[in-house]
Amino acid sequence: NENHIKNIRVWLELIEYSPLTFRDLLSALIIHLRLGGVFISDTDLFQRDVTSLLNADIKPIFKHIKQLARLFPVYFNEIGAEGELREITTSMDELSHRNDRLIHFLRKQIHTESNNTHIELARNIVYYWYDGNAEHLKPLVPRDVQLYLEEKGRWFKGANEMMQQLCQVFNCGPEHLSTVPSHRIRKRLNELPTDNTIDKHRLYSLFRLLELLREKYSFNTVNLSTLMQKSGFFKLTEIENLTHLLDHSAPDRALRQVYLFMRQLNTVITDETKTEGWEDIYHKRHIAIGIPSMYGKYREPKFEAMGITFRLEKLAAHLMDLLIDSINLDYITAKTLRRIHVVIELFRQGLELDGISDQGFNSNLKMFRFSLNSASFSVGQYINILQFMLSSVREIISKYFLRVYDGQLRIIIPQLFPDEIKADAAQGKQFIVKKSEEFYREMLSSAFLVQMLDAFLVRILNSFRQMVDNYPEEIIRSIMSYNTDLVISPLNRESAEMDNKIFLGSKAYFLKKLSLLGFPIPPGFVLTTEIFRRREAILSNPHIEKELDQMVRKQIINLERITGQQFGNPNNPLLLSVRSGTAISMPGAMNTYLNVGLNDDIVETLSKQPNFAWTSWDCYRRFLQSWGMAYGISRDVFDQVMIDFKLKYKVAQKVEFTGEQMREMAFSYKDILQKHNIHFKDEPFQQLKQVIFNVLKSWDSDRAIVYREHLQIADEWGTAVI
Repeated sequence: NENHIKNIRVWLELIEYSPLTFRDLLSALIIHLRLGGVFISDTDLFQRDVTSLLNADIKPIFKHIKQLARLFPVYFNEIGAEGELREITTSMDELSHRNDRLIHFLRKQIHTESNNTHIELARNIVYYWYDGNAEHLKPLVPRDVQLYLEEKGRWFKGANEMMQQLCQVFNCGPEHLSTVPSHRIRKRLNELPTDNTIDKHRLYSLFRLLELLREKYSFNTVNLSTLMQKSGFFKLTEIENLTHLLDHSAPDRALRQVYLFMRQLNTVITDETKTEGWEDIYHKRHIAIGIPSMYGKYREPKFEAMGITFRLEKLAAHLMDLLIDSINLDYITAKTLRRIHVVIELFRQGLELDGISDQGFNSNLKMFRFSLNSASFSVGQYINILQFMLSSVREIISKYFLRVYDGQLRIIIPQLFPDEIKADAAQGKQFIVKKSEEFYREMLSSAFLVQMLDAFLVRILNSFRQMVDNYPEEIIRSIMSYNTDLVISPLNRESAEMDNKIFLGSKAYFLKKLSLLGFPIPPGFVLTTEIFRRREAILSNPHIEKELDQMVRKQIINLERITGQQFGNPNNPLLLSVRSGTAISMPGAMNTYLNVGLNDDIVETLSKQPNFAWTSWDCYRRFLQSWGMAYGISRDVFDQVMIDFKLKYKVAQKVEFTGEQMREMAFSYKDILQKHNIHFKDEPFQQLKQVIFNVLKSWDSDRAIVYREHLQIADEWGTAVI
């Protein structure tokens, strides 16, 4: 359409006259460009038009203006194929001595008619080099190049083989491969077992070209910090701080820094002072094909600020994704709610930067913040507040993304697609509905944060409802007050909130003090009394139990690193002692386990070490006895086995048993467990889990209860597990 750009410019001129007055025209233009497409070449120098638009009175409808501005693929300073873009296309063409007609066509297109459609062209070359299907490219290339594609000659074979190898290496198809960063492509290409360096370079160049085109015409900026430095809007220290936060996985702080940048840019964009562009443009006519092209630079603060804003929004959305992923919504605690509030507040700030503010949402968010100070606030109340917030978000979506376009869509869709509408009245209505839904989906998918916030609130509500459906109120209260930050305390590391007798118990508290003072205390960790208080909730909720398992495994890995041994490894096993730890001493009242981590296979292997058979089986025997006694088997039962074996082998002391005799006795102990229907867990980690909860249960054993009653110790103290 020769009048495509002319029409856009006429509409823009009217909108710029009074953006608020011509808001319907603005909506109509957005619909036209969303459904009908937008094609802008570098030679159109459309950057000037964006500058003119942003110099209008856009503040009253800033969000609406951004929805339009986002559609223009023009947020770059270098006009035409300049710099690396020119160098890499030239290099690709020269590698084949201009004999690869497909790449020669690509080069000429980019050099003479630079525009955003070249992203599709480069991407489809990736697809063609992968499977040889010329249909990928036929709509994009002239007839002579189409015929060349069918030949699949010299310059196809090597590229095809390597493209397939790359897909195997990355375990993906060409669609995903086309999104892999070019530096990773180069690394893998260099590792391929072939000396075909020419095609390696051609493939790398194609992926790098695709990266450069996306960076230029979309908001997928690879070197955002470089772009920000060139803009001159920000201090170098601020940019370096953002880079540091991104490198050190601090998404919340990085997001706040991004918001600071976006506020600065909004100030530039909405400044009422008129600005003018600076141009350094020169023209060139390609003699061979008679097509004029344009090269040079365009600079203007509002235009550049808008381009960087869109790129920062993409980064902000990614950081928000990371923040959401960091929140475990399998179950919700008070700590989770505090984290949720922080994230929703960041959503609010981001939406306001995008020109969206809703009094109802802000009011409900304040209510949510105040609710966190009340320990008696119920799940039902939280559900209500979240429902109110979700309703406000749905109203935001309706106000900014649906209602403003509703009437216009019914007018414009028949204009854009007359054939589909005229065919049949009923089908025409369905087509309008279908196209309208397509438009709304595109609008929301490209919107900054709003759809993500909607989905986040839905997930939180679903989690709450699952808790209500699956657990009694008492368990829910316990889950809500559960704090994973107060669950585990390593003996060799300070943890201010937990380093006291209430959380660690007296034994672990003093062990930790000795360890921190440098005394040679065996490495270990403490499951605090927080576990005791929430044990029913933990055992009733598989998500909490799984999370606790992961935390314990992490501590075991740390012990393995310190000791050089490995939990469950028969050749070098890490063995653990597990015991109780109360704030008020209760000696002998609760269970203790030694040599946790032993099983038949591990002991068999250990017993084969020189002079270690007797010790290995004796340790196992003791462990089996402690396991059985925890389930109520009398010590006398095990003592009788010892007596019987002494009589059988005519020994007075157990040290006189041979290793094989001690092995036989250990299995006799195991037989006792089986006769009493007590299951001994052979898998080391499951064994450890069972031992931990057996120690916790021993708080309620008969002897522990009698002890507490005698000394008038409150039942609520509970025990830690060391």
